[in-house]
Amino acid sequence: MNKLIYLFSLLSILTLSCKEDIKSYKNEEVSSQQTDIPNNEPEKLKQSWEGIYAYARLNVETGTYRYYHLVQVNTDSTVIYIDKNGIEHPAQILENKNSSLIVSLTYDDTKELIEIDNDNELNVSEKILSYDEEYMLAENNYEKIYIPLEDIFKFSNDNYGSVNSTNGLSMREGPSLNSKKITTLPFNSKVSIFSSTKKYDHIILSGNEKVVGEWKRVLYEGKEGEEFQGYVFDKFIRYDINIYDLPIDRSSEDPDRTYVDIYNEKQFFDNLGSMTTLNIKVKKLDLVQYIQDNIDTIDILDNFKVLNHGGVPEGIYYINEKENRILLKDYYDLEIRSDKKTEITTYPLFFASFQGVLLNNLKFKLVTDNPYAELIDIDQSYALYFYNIDFNNDQNIGISESQEHINFVHCDFNGNTELRINYKSSVTIDQCKFYNNKKERNLYLETLVGEDHISQLVLSNSYIGHNKELKNVIVVNRFEENPLFEITLENNTYQENKNLEEIVKEIQECC
Repeated sequence: MNKLIYLFSLLSILTLSCKEDIKSYKNEEVSSQQTDIPNNEPEKLKQSWEGIYAYARLNVETGTYRYYHLVQVNTDSTVIYIDKNGIEHPAQILENKNSSLIVSLTYDDTKELIEIDNDNELNVSEKILSYDEEYMLAENNYEKIYIPLEDIFKFSNDNYGSVNSTNGLSMREGPSLNSKKITTLPFNSKVSIFSSTKKYDHIILSGNEKVVGEWKRVLYEGKEGEEFQGYVFDKFIRYDINIYDLPIDRSSEDPDRTYVDIYNEKQFFDNLGSMTTLNIKVKKLDLVQYIQDNIDTIDILDNFKVLNHGGVPEGIYYINEKENRILLKDYYDLEIRSDKKTEITTYPLFFASFQGVLLNNLKFKLVTDNPYAELIDIDQSYALYFYNIDFNNDQNIGISESQEHINFVHCDFNGNTELRINYKSSVTIDQCKFYNNKKERNLYLETLVGEDHISQLVLSNSYIGHNKELKNVIVVNRFEENPLFEITLENNTYQENKNLEEIVKEIQECC
């Protein structure tokens, strides 16, 4: 029996095989709406059942618990089950006895039962918590515990974020805009992400901007030490990431890292370099205007040298007026971040031979006369990470011959934005949102024959919704017969895609 149980995977596995080469992808079912368990509103609970019941481990030094399975019973008789992946699932009280409380939830389309007895012990069904895992928990000093609801701050999952809206962010009692407001979290205040609801809202901001966010339950400690827990709309959360947590080889590096605050375009150009963190402090940077104003001092390349960029040293270059592109070449262990979701106005960007580069909390404004130009063209790069990035309105991204660790995490692909993955590339997309797309696809994958040309794509924990013309999430173009490619789909949510026919579609079109 497996020791790890992944909840709500909703996967069906499709394996296609031929005599010599194998291609495979795991496909997902399409559902237009999420399924909630009806609440039968049983009578008000006895006070003894209100609280949090969990398999958890106590950190003696910090006094915090790490939970693995948790049931929260509220005063108003509502019940929430939170799995070890931090995802909330609605539950209901089936029986309220003097000796025990029986809670029911739907798990993988089957009803599962959880019993809480009068010794405050949580007994979880075999399917949710296997015997092997229960034994493993016991061997590692995990325990079944009960704590009062007001002590929810004793739980920790080491997943943090910061408020990304300069106007602050409302915390609400429930995962809905109609729910009662608890407080306003100030800009840049830190929150602990307690759980995920998988409930999404599509809202209209000022200027008719349409955005999507998921409701997350967070814990927040105010300046006076007061503690709050409630739900926030995560479009306005910047998820924390430390570049030192990324798998970057630093064995040959000088230990001294450079940190620079950036207030203008000149500082950006002058300080861009390896082993550097650029923290942009302004709302906008206009690289296009800076290049036009300083064309006599900018390093300029012609297109021939770009196509043969092996002889071009590390640096940032402007590619001549016919191309109007910006080349960034040979950077490693570089971080470009902002606190205020800085908008960077730019010509199309060409990232070549990157190793260990993190772009965090940015958005782009693309300037080009070429309708086929890509916002970012990534070539022969390794360990490139996009965190908390907004890609908007025809800002396509192309990836070529980038074998490992090209990652998009907590990114928004809003409008007619397409990710194009060419052969010999490996891409992971996790906890991203694809919405307001009027094209027939979100992702395009090219494939060729041969182990050296394998294309890999992982799409997980992401939202694909409110796409009017979307017919396929992923289109695979097989230039040759029986190419090698791998596609893995896990725990994605599909909503309001009225023309969606299938998740993955294969075609065969010549280049």
